[in-house]
Amino acid sequence: PPPPPHFHAEDVIRDRVSCLVGSEMCIRDRVSALEELAARVARQSGIKIELTHENPILISDNETATHVYRIVQEAINNAVKHARADRITLILDANEKEAVIEVRDNGQGLPCDVGKGDGLGLRTMFHRCNLFGGSLDVSTHEEGGTRVRCCFPLHPEQQDI
Repeated sequence: PPPPPHFHAEDVIRDRVSCLVGSEMCIRDRVSALEELAARVARQSGIKIELTHENPILISDNETATHVYRIVQEAINNAVKHARADRITLILDANEKEAVIEVRDNGQGLPCDVGKGDGLGLRTMFHRCNLFGGSLDVSTHEEGGTRVRCCFPLHPEQQDI
């Protein structure tokens, strides 16, 4: 479907081209890429998006980093398209063993039939997460809205402490 008329054409084109080209991200650009994604989607949609990162996450594998970025991108896009939310929170955190990335919205939560339809986005998110040994949980959280939580193992050389 075409983007809403208030979307900036150059943002839509840049986003679609980036899906086709440049699938790998530079290590130093990962958090800034998520910040840019959040700012761009907030500008396009009018939804407030807050990004917090408690502890640094350093993923040395470009393929894993790209999958993580695409999972976050899909979760944010789903919140914008389906949740009727006015706030999205993106939380990045890590300890010695694992990284946790959450995308939460304050929208209407998940429909009862989620996962039963033909939704390629959710299936792709689960598939991507599985490729790098992670787990993905998509649920309605206690405050309302939807929570997408991606947890994945970090190796000692991948953790910046």
